[in-house]
Amino acid sequence: LVSGHITRTAVQAVRSLQLHYEPQARRASAIIEKLAAFDREVEESLGTEGSSNEAKRSAQTDLQTATTDLNQAIAAWSASAAPNPDAAAAGRNRDLLQRQIGAHISAGSALAGKSGQRRQWLHERQQLLDADSRRIAQAGGSGLSIDNGTQVLARKSLAELSQAAAALRAVSNLGEGAARAERDFVAALDRNRAELMRSPGPAWMQIVREDFDQSIRVRKQINRFDASNERDRHDFLGAGARLISDAQSLLQAPARNALSAAAEHAAQAATTAQRALVITGITVEGVVLLVSWLLALRISIPVRR
Repeated sequence: LVSGHITRTAVQAVRSLQLHYEPQARRASAIIEKLAAFDREVEESLGTEGSSNEAKRSAQTDLQTATTDLNQAIAAWSASAAPNPDAAAAGRNRDLLQRQIGAHISAGSALAGKSGQRRQWLHERQQLLDADSRRIAQAGGSGLSIDNGTQVLARKSLAELSQAAAALRAVSNLGEGAARAERDFVAALDRNRAELMRSPGPAWMQIVREDFDQSIRVRKQINRFDASNERDRHDFLGAGARLISDAQSLLQAPARNALSAAAEHAAQAATTAQRALVITGITVEGVVLLVSWLLALRISIPVRR
């Protein structure tokens, strides 16, 4: 009976190890893994500015998948976390960590969404500059063909403006490089204002100037966004690193410690069961030998009549 009880204890210890502690340790590790993957996807979604539409859609899909995976990992851990009345403070810290991770997910999604707004502003600015370039070309900025196409004649005012517009569209740096190209375009407009007011005319000048001024406002809006977004990006990545560290100390480490303790308990129970079986076997063998010896002694002694 004692041996059977000890054996059952060992089996229960091993079963507890397999059914609770090992899965819980894996779930804690999964949260850390999915949290790191979510941060990587947010970072990648911010770097798709010059990518194709297909690449941008793929980045958005990957971010949504990472968000879903992280939420599922948190839900799985929460559903299986056993209450521990002796560690109320640690439990409150884990609850706080879960809320912080939720806030981090919201911040990452918002940050990725802002990058989409930046792409829209870039597209708007490019459309404004392209529209001005087309107007200048249609007015004769690209030159007029004469002598059956053998010569091209361009008015100096429109040629200068066309060159300034092309240089402005070619600038990739939205800081000082774009500001310098904008000043060159304004200078070309001012130098040739009298001629351009005669032809193509005041209405044409007004439309060109309005689109150009709007492109400047959009560029400055992008620059303000970039300055703010860089801080938000830095804060987001720093928060992610801290959350991973907290998850390691509040979720992963306790789970691993519990797993280690459960494994040690199971090993001790198995050792105890093995020792009990050995002792039981020796005892049984001793009893059998004693009975056999007594039986042999009984047979060898003459029976008194």
